[in-house]
Amino acid sequence: MDPSTRQSQDCGMAAASPLQLTAALNHWRSGQGSKDELNSLLEQILPELRSIAARILRRSGRDHLLLQPTELLNEFVIRVADRQTDWTNRRHFYAVAVQIMRWILVDLARREW
Repeated sequence: MDPSTRQSQDCGMAAASPLQLTAALNHWRSGQGSKDELNSLLEQILPELRSIAARILRRSGRDHLLLQPTELLNEFVIRVADRQTDWTNRRHFYAVAVQIMRWILVDLARREW
């Protein structure tokens, strides 16, 4: 079972299918979604994004950054909300998320120097 599906079920939420998530992401990106729709979407994607953030931080080996997965995730959400990021489906969205989170770590490392 997919970890994000398991986490969604543990929280009592109905897990959305990949096609439903893709449709919700595209609706959000188009700017037509309401706040309630955005909140529902975030409930569906945040567990997977938090898992991605934790994995990226573990693999970076940069313990001195003292960054928690939730902080990396929050920075990601801010960056995505501030610009038009284009994705074609759910997988592409998560791939874009990984790339942006890596850029955030690079930016933080540059600030340290």
